[in-house]
Amino acid sequence: MVVSSVDGTGKDGYWEKWLGDKSSEAASLAFVASSRPQHLLVWAVPEINDAQKKQLEGLGFRVQNLE
Repeated sequence: MVVSSVDGTGKDGYWEKWLGDKSSEAASLAFVASSRPQHLLVWAVPEINDAQKKQLEGLGFRVQNLE
């Protein structure tokens, strides 16, 4: 499980930074953490909007809300 907390602005999660600048240290760490699981990968992210949901689904994630 890879956990993304709310970023410093309080608006979005750090997961968006993982996908934004692919050369950043955060993106490198997220890649390593996401490429190691052999059976199941879970990204726990803060609440997301519809556009963010589509972005994650476009990467192959199945988005589930846990309320």
